[in-house]
Amino acid sequence: PGMAALMALPGIGGDRAKLLLDTWSSAAWALTWLTDPHADGEVPGIGKATRDSIRAALGVPDNSRLELVALEN
Repeated sequence: PGMAALMALPGIGGDRAKLLLDTWSSAAWALTWLTDPHADGEVPGIGKATRDSIRAALGVPDNSRLELVALEN
């Protein structure tokens, strides 16, 4: 499911989705990185233009990002 979710994003095909999953371990962590305008680190082949396209497609406002939040049980 994570691979398919990432591949639905603009500029992300199978190779890039696999690289993201190898780098970030889950689609959720990859989305956090992809949508963070100030994120550190690089994933080869995924630059600022791709990340900006993804932010726009997801409707992420400037200076915002998608983020994981751990809920206490």
